[in-house]
Amino acid sequence: MKSNFDFAEAAGAFACFAKPSAYVQADLYEPERDEYEQMLGGKAREELVAADFGTVAWGPLCYLTPSAMAYLLPRLMEIAASDATDSIGDLFMMRFINRFSAGPVGFEFSLLSAKQRTVVASFLEYLSTEHAEVVRQECWEDDLAEAVLNWRAA
Repeated sequence: MKSNFDFAEAAGAFACFAKPSAYVQADLYEPERDEYEQMLGGKAREELVAADFGTVAWGPLCYLTPSAMAYLLPRLMEIAASDATDSIGDLFMMRFINRFSAGPVGFEFSLLSAKQRTVVASFLEYLSTEHAEVVRQECWEDDLAEAVLNWRAA
């Protein structure tokens, strides 16, 4: 069964969020925070690519402010669905699944409304159908199933 996810509709659900003045949490160690801000802050959201979020071992994805997460979410979904890889060749989709598997419990998700949480859940379901083979090959199917359940339950 094919699943459809409307990326334009998803972007509309997050259109109320303006570009934040800072992307990274203020309490992060300063040199690292400054580097992460430089990686993300100078580009238009639509120009961001997987490599702009570093690698699984070093990158800003885990340190985004709530306003940055909300603003960037439509682009993060696009990058994840495009089978994009980071600078060392790892699929960004797997990092997205990992980051979102616990559900919207983290501080960075605190600005999301019920409607926006539903959009994220729908996107995760889309990944589980449209990208099932890649997810299985990378051994992330259990984490993705958990993510869907956690976002649906929120």
